[in-house]
Amino acid sequence: TAKTLLECDKSLIESFNRLGIERFKLVVLSPLNFVPNAKVARGKNSAMYMPTYQGALTREELTRFIGRFFIHELGHSLGLRDEYSRQRPKEAIIDEQSASALSSNLAFQPAKPNCAPDEETAKKWWGEYIGVFKDVGTFPGCAGRTTYFMPEEGTIMSDNPAKEGYGKVSEDYLRGVLDCF
Repeated sequence: TAKTLLECDKSLIESFNRLGIERFKLVVLSPLNFVPNAKVARGKNSAMYMPTYQGALTREELTRFIGRFFIHELGHSLGLRDEYSRQRPKEAIIDEQSASALSSNLAFQPAKPNCAPDEETAKKWWGEYIGVFKDVGTFPGCAGRTTYFMPEEGTIMSDNPAKEGYGKVSEDYLRGVLDCF
């Protein structure tokens, strides 16, 4: 399935950089129909793209949609990875070596705080939380791969959040990041 993305001309971002603002997150709202997105940006200026396209949604559904995806994309813009994976059907994989290679896209690479490349690293990164906070553990599936590990299930960074927060590990990380702003 093709996914439509919206992205600003780089000159717009450069014009904000020339303003001399030390740190910013540009939020672009558009009535066009596209997938909400933000590049993973730890400590960097970046943009988030949010559709306000109503389509068949009621006003209330649109408001919930925008709110849910805004905080998810804000997480990316501050350095968090997705906390889910997508299994591709075997018949869709043409080149196994390419399919298992590390992606050049930062969003699909493991990184602190919420996506470890393996369970041993996960225990090193957030082991002090395990057993102290009931929902924290080592759970497979983040940055698009089942072989990577996340600290908590059902957070805002998941594809089907059951919780209203980012999870203890990510929230502690975000407190440190937000001190920079």
